[in-house]
Amino acid sequence: MIIEETIKDVRAELLRAHEKYGSFHSPHEGYAVLLEETNELWTAVKQKSGSDIYHEAVQVAAMAIQIAVQSYQGIDTLLDTKVDPVIEDELQKRRDEWLKRWDEYDLSTGERRQ
Repeated sequence: MIIEETIKDVRAELLRAHEKYGSFHSPHEGYAVLLEETNELWTAVKQKSGSDIYHEAVQVAAMAIQIAVQSYQGIDTLLDTKVDPVIEDELQKRRDEWLKRWDEYDLSTGERRQ
């Protein structure tokens, strides 16, 4: 399904960017990077370039996730995180619920499936 493929692309971009640049040094740096990526997405949208829109949207999602991960209970690195198993179970339940909700919609029309 396209959502799973997009999530894989976001994860790959997240890991690629982290390997290349490392963790953000502060929330301000994370915001600046996210803003830069968002501006690049806006440029692609204005140019109506489908593949560029996808690429830039994946980068925006990856940077937003990196900010969220680093902010989660003060974790300062992306790859060295250790999450309490109870919290991890709860996060997995929330992820599963989110994906289930997405599956209820036809992405080509935006309408809920019967």
